[in-house]
Amino acid sequence: MAVIIPCAGKSSRYPSDLPKFLRTLPNGDMLVQTVIEQYCKEEDVHIIILKEHDDKFNAANRIKECFNKSEKIYIHTLSKITSGPAETVYKIANKLNEPILIRDCDSFFDSNLRKDNYVVVADLRDFKEVRNIGAKSFVKLNNQSLIIDIFEKNIISNYFCCGGYGFSSSRDFCNSFDIINQKNKDEEIFISHVINNMLHSDVFDIEFAVNYIDLGTYEDYINFCQDQ
Repeated sequence: MAVIIPCAGKSSRYPSDLPKFLRTLPNGDMLVQTVIEQYCKEEDVHIIILKEHDDKFNAANRIKECFNKSEKIYIHTLSKITSGPAETVYKIANKLNEPILIRDCDSFFDSNLRKDNYVVVADLRDFKEVRNIGAKSFVKLNNQSLIIDIFEKNIISNYFCCGGYGFSSSRDFCNSFDIINQKNKDEEIFISHVINNMLHSDVFDIEFAVNYIDLGTYEDYINFCQDQ
């Protein structure tokens, strides 16, 4: 399978032009490096960055050097920012034919790694310290813990998405994105929108995050670093 980490946004919730994924933790590791380390021994990992960040911060080489230029790590550069995270992932997923895990670079957690359809979630009641709740996506479950709805920036349950989204097929992801994109040209499409569309015909369940750490905002990042 392939793990895809989209890092081609503007990091608008962080100050300065240094992209979020290149920020370092007290141990010296970059945020994206910490996420990659979870997967690169067993799976192919695809990191998507902007060309402007590569040109200005030597981002691709900095990442590759952390892993001795491992052949399991692929770095893709985009010449311009996309309409949203789903389109960013689509740029790479449409060249693959295998299960994928889409993984945010600004959260850390442990969970089972599977090759089917699922979303990594946490229960708000167990993570009361999580900030900026209104900016997250949430899932609604039935009594079998299957996802029956997923919403972006809408608190429909206690279960929020932690930044891990599994798909049994990269082609299914791309087909769903194409359907949404044809109807909503130039609108920002999130991973949750792709899943919501797939729920009409596909089954998604959940994996619970363990040791979840949220670094979605600069305040989260500073507080985490100060606590280490």
